Amino acid sequence: MKLASSICLAALMQPSVGQHASEEYAVGFKYIGDGFCLDNDLEFFAYFEVDVANAQACFDLCKNKYWCIGINFSFPNCELNTSNYVCNLKDPTADIPPEFRPGCNTNICSSECSVAAFEPMSGFQCWK
Repeated sequence: MKLASSICLAALMQPSVGQHASEEYAVGFKYIGDGFCLDNDLEFFAYFEVDVANAQACFDLCKNKYWCIGINFSFPNCELNTSNYVCNLKDPTADIPPEFRPGCNTNICSSECSVAAFEPMSGFQCWK
């Protein structure tokens, strides 16, 4: 019985298959931590959220959008971090697909709009 409970505990501590991205998908990105990305002012980014088929699709979306600053990822959820200016659809060159759901806020990235830290959140990963 002791062996069975140890195996169950070990299985509970493992992430779900496909839940986290791996380095193989993240070429050109840096893993920041488990949670949501924060800017240099330690504020949450505005973002566009979309469901993706896999981690590779999330990283590819960010690579193909000049305005993507970083990623909050937890399969199938892909959040592309951006500035509030882009999120509020004020940049006509941003080319935002209709399936992207905005998550705008009042953060204006006052010092510099780049990923500097993360807010711990189970199930999500922050990449820049």
